[in-house]
Formats: sequence, C-alpha cells, structure tokens
Amino acid sequence: MSSADAEDGALPPNPQEGVPELITKPLTTEEDKSFALKLVADSIAQQRNIAARAIIFHPVIVALYIGLMTIISQYLYKDKGNIGVVITTGAGVTMACLVAIRSATAGYLVVAEEMTWKWSQNEDGEADIIIGSRFGKTK
Repeated sequence: MSSADAEDGALPPNPQEGVPELITKPLTTEEDKSFALKLVADSIAQQRNIAARAIIFHPVIVALYIGLMTIISQYLYKDKGNIGVVITTGAGVTMACLVAIRSATAGYLVVAEEMTWKWSQNEDGEADIIIGSRFGKTK
C-alpha cells in the first residue's frame, strides 16, 4: 500500500479476488470416483521416483558406488591408453546400477496398476465414503 493510498483510506485489493471457491464433498458419481482413483494411483506411481532418488543419494549407496568405481579404475587403468576402457566400463556399471534401482522400485508401479476400489471396502463389502475437494463449481 502506497502512502497516497494510506492517506486516502483506500484498502488494497483483495488478493483472493477471482480465486474459485474450494468445495469439499462426498464423491457420489462414478466419474468423480474414477478420477479420484486415478489420482491415488498416479500419486503411488510418482512415489517410485522419490524412492529411486532416496536410494541413489543414500550415503551408503554413494560410498559403495565410489568404491566400486575406484576398484574398476584401479583394475583397468594401466596407462593413458586405457582411459577409454575405464570410462566405457564406468558408464556400463553406472547403467547397471540404475537398472538395479529401477527394479528395486518397480513394486510402486505394480501397486498403482492394481489399484481398485477394493481398498475402500471392509470384509462385509461396505464401501467407505470417498470425499474429494475441487476448485470452482461442481456438477
């Protein structure tokens, strides 16, 4: 607010003007429930990336990787003519490590693909009430 506005007594504009209202309600239509299920499945699948990043940057994994690369370079590097072999082998080992991490986190995709409404039902088959939120007008 400028000093001129303060002198005039004018209020600053409302920062929430034009922002749609957040509406939270039970999801009753199959379309809404389907969108909610897809959102849950997508969030599970995205957790695979977080898990892979956590594995890659874990201090023990970093130390093992550096140790492995050191052993490889000590074993393969004899003179300047071997630098290409060392780099190529290092790249292959790095790719093998990334493939191992990919397979270690593959379970997230399996769980996301198998996601159905069964998780919201008890042993008697009664379904939980699913509540969703959205911005703006609802159908």
